Amino acid sequence: MPKQEKNKLLTTLAMQTMASSKGWKRLAVMLGLLAGPALAQPVVPASDSATFTLADFNRYVTERHPVARQAGLLPQRAQQEVRQARGAFDPRLESKFYGKELGGKPYFYDWDNALRVPVWLGGIDLRAGFERGVGPNVNPQEYTSPAGLSYVGVSVPIGQGLLMDERRAALRQAQALVGQAEAERRAALNKLVLSANKDYWEWSLSQQRYELLRRNRDLGLQRFRATRERVRQGDLAPIDSVEALTELQNREAQLAQALGQLRNAALQVSNYLWDENSQPRELPATARAQALPPPTARRSSSPNTVVRKALACSCSPFWPAMAALPLGHRLLCSEKAQLVQG
Repeated sequence: MPKQEKNKLLTTLAMQTMASSKGWKRLAVMLGLLAGPALAQPVVPASDSATFTLADFNRYVTERHPVARQAGLLPQRAQQEVRQARGAFDPRLESKFYGKELGGKPYFYDWDNALRVPVWLGGIDLRAGFERGVGPNVNPQEYTSPAGLSYVGVSVPIGQGLLMDERRAALRQAQALVGQAEAERRAALNKLVLSANKDYWEWSLSQQRYELLRRNRDLGLQRFRATRERVRQGDLAPIDSVEALTELQNREAQLAQALGQLRNAALQVSNYLWDENSQPRELPATARAQALPPPTARRSSSPNTVVRKALACSCSPFWPAMAALPLGHRLLCSEKAQLVQG
């Protein structure tokens, strides 16, 4: 725009805006509009970016997150407890030797070697051993011939410990803890994946919100430029340019706020990213989240259809939990399934 035409236009606009009580403020705004170049610039330069899908994100979370790795140790710990409890049924070899001498003369020597084999049924213990007790002052109960004495025996509890003893109870408890540990692992993993997926979709929603506001800002910039040109041509009043500028500034503020929310959401997603060495990783700046599914995909199945399928599945005779129900409950469930399917 030539300098003389700009000065002439500024003079005309000044005379029009100063006629009102807010003329000086409007004049200052119009000077800022006409004197400089285009105002708004993109907050984030456009660049090629790769889509970080939800499947890849879940794979990173379930394989490398510290909580997932710690949850994976629960079944292993339970298996080790089962192995430790089974150790109570391992064969045991024992050897004991007692001796005493006084004034260089032997008092007694007692040597006992035993092999003990625990048996699961009935708490029975099989024993075999060799013992030798000699000496002038040996206990008569432990005295044997100089050649020693070999023995084989069976230890059977009568009454207490016949049906259940401490060893079998410890093994049964450890075996029950295996299923409990697996349930705890799944619960911890599901809680982690739920929280991670929630933050992931929040990141995706923030990206889409930012893109919409960016296009909204671009439309506001285009409208402001068109309004400014029409003011220059005399088709609109200068106040229209002020209104267009105000709207553009509001949209830029919304875009800046959306950018901050997008960065915060990306940081939340980065909290779930870890490498093989358990070191935290950051989400690349060019990464993009998977787009939200359209509403038609989320409404593909009506609530009645989902409830009908779930009820039919739970009442099916092939459902594993049906085998644990009494006969009356199973018959009632079968009738309910027929009504649902009908």
